[in-house]
Amino acid sequence: MALSLDPPMILVSVDRTSTSWPIIADTGRFAVNVMSNSQQDVALSFARSGGPKFDGVEWSSGTHTQAPLIADSQAWLECEIAHTYDGGDHE
Repeated sequence: MALSLDPPMILVSVDRTSTSWPIIADTGRFAVNVMSNSQQDVALSFARSGGPKFDGVEWSSGTHTQAPLIADSQAWLECEIAHTYDGGDHE
């Protein structure tokens, strides 16, 4: 969700048991890929827990973060963590 325009910031809530969380926490970087309606299958594969998320998905490394940017996404945001907060089972 949008958090601030100046500086530009978003708020993302990640489950601590997610296989992605240790990578995000370790690198301090991630990408948000905004999918189109035609990418529903790709979005659902990333929403499921476990399994190989990138099998059959075309992507490239972001210029600033090296985070995965999914091909044909409507938009993406390359992000760096500014702060983390305890949110129950999410960070």
